[in-house]
Amino acid sequence: MQADAFVVQLQGELDPSSVGIKAGNLARVREIGLSIPPGSVITRRVLSLFLEQTGLLPKAERLVDDNGLDDTARATKYEALCEEVLRSPIPQPMIEAVAPIAQTLLDESPYGVAVRSSGVHEDSAKASFAGVYDSFLGIRSEADLWLAVRRCWCASWAPSTVDYARRMGIRLAVDGMAVLLQQLIRADSAGVLFTADPRTGNPWRFVLHSAFGLARDVVGGHADADELALDWDSNRILEKRVVEKPAMLAATSMGIREVELPEKRRNEPSLADADAHRIARAARTLDRAFDCRVDVEWALADDELYVVQVRPIAALPEFFPHELTEEEAKQTWHRSDEVWYRTPPQDGRLVAPLFADVWALERWRRYAPPPLPTPWQGEERDFNGYRYSTPWVWRGFPDLEESEQWLMGQEPRLRAQWEAGKETLRRETREVDQALTRVRSSSDLISILLRVKQRAFDFNALSFGPAQFLGGCCDELLQHFLQQIGSAVRADALLEGVTSLWYERNRALQHLAREIDEEFVRESFLNLPLDRVQSFLMEQHPDCRFAARYEKLCWDFGMTPPSLARRGEKTGIFDEVQHLFTIRSVLIDAASDIEDAWSKSRKRAAACADEVRRELAGDAGQLTRFERLLDWTRYWAPTLDDRTLCVLLFTRLNEAVWRTGRALMEEGITETTDGVHLLTPADLQQIAESRQTQVSRALSQTRRREFEKNQRLTPPPFLGTKPASAQTPEPPAPTAVKPESCDGPVLSGRSMTPWSATGVARVANSLSDAALLASLAPETILVCDGSSISYWEDWTSLFLVVAGLVIVGQHGGMHHAIQIARECGIAFVHLPEAELSSLQDGRHIALDGAAGTVTLLENKKSER
Repeated sequence: MQADAFVVQLQGELDPSSVGIKAGNLARVREIGLSIPPGSVITRRVLSLFLEQTGLLPKAERLVDDNGLDDTARATKYEALCEEVLRSPIPQPMIEAVAPIAQTLLDESPYGVAVRSSGVHEDSAKASFAGVYDSFLGIRSEADLWLAVRRCWCASWAPSTVDYARRMGIRLAVDGMAVLLQQLIRADSAGVLFTADPRTGNPWRFVLHSAFGLARDVVGGHADADELALDWDSNRILEKRVVEKPAMLAATSMGIREVELPEKRRNEPSLADADAHRIARAARTLDRAFDCRVDVEWALADDELYVVQVRPIAALPEFFPHELTEEEAKQTWHRSDEVWYRTPPQDGRLVAPLFADVWALERWRRYAPPPLPTPWQGEERDFNGYRYSTPWVWRGFPDLEESEQWLMGQEPRLRAQWEAGKETLRRETREVDQALTRVRSSSDLISILLRVKQRAFDFNALSFGPAQFLGGCCDELLQHFLQQIGSAVRADALLEGVTSLWYERNRALQHLAREIDEEFVRESFLNLPLDRVQSFLMEQHPDCRFAARYEKLCWDFGMTPPSLARRGEKTGIFDEVQHLFTIRSVLIDAASDIEDAWSKSRKRAAACADEVRRELAGDAGQLTRFERLLDWTRYWAPTLDDRTLCVLLFTRLNEAVWRTGRALMEEGITETTDGVHLLTPADLQQIAESRQTQVSRALSQTRRREFEKNQRLTPPPFLGTKPASAQTPEPPAPTAVKPESCDGPVLSGRSMTPWSATGVARVANSLSDAALLASLAPETILVCDGSSISYWEDWTSLFLVVAGLVIVGQHGGMHHAIQIARECGIAFVHLPEAELSSLQDGRHIALDGAAGTVTLLENKKSER
């Protein structure tokens, strides 16, 4: 569709910002395969140019934007504007552009043309504008058509329209009205179907209104209609109410007429049951395609079903069946974060039956013996496939002395348990890889799937135990010890150079970069945006040596392999662009060599440890205690990042799920590869053992219907007692002081690492932005909004390039960044009370990690 078109046919993919949402939705209905009345759309560009060329634009803008007018003054100005619009001529170029299409439509419409509004805000999920705009039926001449178009335009500035928009929080565009031209259907019966009961919000109950003839008065609420309630899935009629209908609105050769019905027809159903079923099927198709509950205006003419309008149902009543005991209802149950559950591609809110036995709180508690700060205190429940839990309360660390005494007895056992878990994971990974190369049948694949699922979530639970918390606990013990002995050495300095999975992965990526021996691979990294490199290589050079090496590296470290990315899957938790950034940084010599950087860090840490040993030279007991605390901390601190080893099994799990889904589909058991997500582990075991395709297919279909039924629900944010409303005040701007010794204002925050750096601020809204990554340099200091970063950012690849990090605002997931910054020796300051706008892109700044400050410099040359 051309952006400057005056009129377009109602077909193909149309831009709602040009043709309005109503017309855009109808074009989509046609693409789905349902019938709509033939027609075209006069785009909003016509209105825009009309207002501009007639000089009426300022008047329309004042009318829409002026909040100071009383009702009488606004009505007077509106009527005056409409009079000017109705008498102003349509510019000739517009008439000439519309005339051929309009005349053809008039010639082919024996009962006239329907002229209807199609606003850019209309029929949206937020606001329907139902009954606000105008429609004109039975138009028979080009002159009447343009008159109706003008009246549709005028309706977009009506006082009732402006009031409605303001109430819905919408700022009206004065030129935001396109106009829909369609052949008027001589309907035998017509009406509207809601794919959720508008009175109760029940999405399992379709409600259909029907009348003889046209549905204008039924839709507008001015006439009674027959009503049917149907089951959302089976189309079974649940209820039927037939009302007396003394007359019908009919499209005739003389225009729209109200026709009195014969006595015997007045109490007859306006719709046969078979037609009701047909309309319900069409509505369900649209409900699925639009992925929301919709109301569908329809018309039946000569046994042909037409969709006249479709739009989301706005403001449905809350409907979410659930039961809580009296005691449970006293608590507040919040929606659990979906991150804790593996979910199918089609819906991230609803837990897939395949993972219905996965519980977040149980995993946190499984390997967390007291007095560790877990388990989280709380309860977790499933309602209709959605997870809710009471607030998770962290028990907190016990007394430091108690923790140290407990660790002296338990740390060796916990370390052995963690090492055994890692070895089991690696062994299981190898065995699953071997098994996946041998098996093909669904029964064999099901066995692998269930095995790797159990192992993956068990290691995941193990990673939530000591590996999650002992690093922080030991770090606190070490800091406390250093303070007790009065040492000037900080615990951070003793933790430089420890290695974790993040180190191993980035070392492998750097090694891969240095191995690149294909010029086209090197050129693609140097000349293409990072988010285009992989797709280019897969399309143009799928069998190149780099592709094979990168594929293996991905499988080895739980990154998404290109072979899986090719089919649209993201199996790992790490972002591919950041991996490619590491490779590119090596190719352009912009990154520190990770082995060299870590070697220097280890030497600095060793020197700091020797300094503490010298301080304790005369106290053997304290020296022994220091060595023990240092050993604990250097072992457990990196396990916080090593927990991500679980992605090795999760990558295999996703591969096993996909292969099993494909096998089940090929064997005729499921309809799609995603169908495997809708089967419980017990279902899969039954399918593997029974080998009865027909029985298994019936089970799969039952599970799909159950899942889709729950999927139609809109889960409320909480159940039980309403949470206390807590208005969070806007955080105050950071206090900016200008000491005499500084170049500019100083923002005070929190020290995350003890190092300092000077550089140029680079504000990052997303650390996966290829353009941002390409712009990073050794003098860059990354400035991130805390709300925009994830737990799984690849900080190692970034810290090998940039000089420092500032995180602005609140965020609870910084512990990974802190750990990696320590390992890399990177300056890191957190400004929890600051505004992102206080640090501008390109501003020269200085970080004092020890003091936790950011100084705004006077554009001096930066040094790392």
